[in-house]
Amino acid sequence: MKERKESPRPGSDTRYTYAVGRIKALEARLISPAEMERLLEEETLAGAFRALGEFSDYAETIAAEKKGPEEILEEQLARAYDAVSEFSLGSNAIQTLRLKYDFHNLKVLLKARLLGAEPDGFSKIGFLSLEEFNRLLAEGTVGGEVDRFAAEAILTALSEVDDGDSLERIEVVLDKSYYRLFLNNLSVNPFLEEYARRTIDLINLRTFWRVQLMDWPEERLAESLLHGGTIQKAFFTANVATPIADFSPKLTDDAYRRILREAKNAYQTKGDLSVLDKLTDDFLVEFLRRAKYYCFGLEPLVGYIAAKENEVMQLRVILHGKEKALLADSLREVLRRSYA
Repeated sequence: MKERKESPRPGSDTRYTYAVGRIKALEARLISPAEMERLLEEETLAGAFRALGEFSDYAETIAAEKKGPEEILEEQLARAYDAVSEFSLGSNAIQTLRLKYDFHNLKVLLKARLLGAEPDGFSKIGFLSLEEFNRLLAEGTVGGEVDRFAAEAILTALSEVDDGDSLERIEVVLDKSYYRLFLNNLSVNPFLEEYARRTIDLINLRTFWRVQLMDWPEERLAESLLHGGTIQKAFFTANVATPIADFSPKLTDDAYRRILREAKNAYQTKGDLSVLDKLTDDFLVEFLRRAKYYCFGLEPLVGYIAAKENEVMQLRVILHGKEKALLADSLREVLRRSYA
């Protein structure tokens, strides 16, 4: 069920007064840009682990010395979602943010089934365990103590997948199903609705460029685009043959034009399209940073979750980079902008 619309004024829902107070305390424990830089300058993985262990959120897990980088980071995100969910009054918006990990896991399991292989990359952050997922897929019904919100969303998505669909087709269908929920459940107020629509815009911009680079037909683009962004799908399909250099000036949003311009320059210089991912992530983090200054409302809770995910993403780059003995300068190039 979609939550009621809040007041048009951002940060005005006093139901979340206590929650926002808790969020401010959690935000104070985020790793700052200067502290992240210190981790980046550590020469070895062991050194980075020791430095990370100085932060309260990570100290206990690292001291136990029983988990690798990915386990530690997944545990941090799971804890963050647990904490925010505890005082979010059962908000569908917060649940939907976590649900993306269940959709990721569904893709992992369907891919494994099609290839006849063991699932690789199953995340423990989502609502459903591997056992619950396998039971859900086998029985097709919600039962036991399984989380109903997640299970029903997964079953709805599965009903849209046809037998014989390719992995690529499954990915498109599941993305559309998830982002339909994402937009619906984040549209509880104008700020979060804009965040949702801009997220969809940026995904569509990435899809548009990749379709161009792969020289795929217009039908492939139309099938892959998500609904609900501020840029109409027809605008993308009408410009499918327009080079990025000519397409960018047609956009009315200055930020989108800047992102595409910088990404195009990086691609022409290094042949690296991942810069586009970094720039879009940075834009969304900067957008949500405004929520830090709200005293009420659901917005700061969404902002904190994004901040923690951003922190974990940066730590993943650093820890895996140290594991591979990569230089700090090369890692610094791909680090996202900090929320803290």
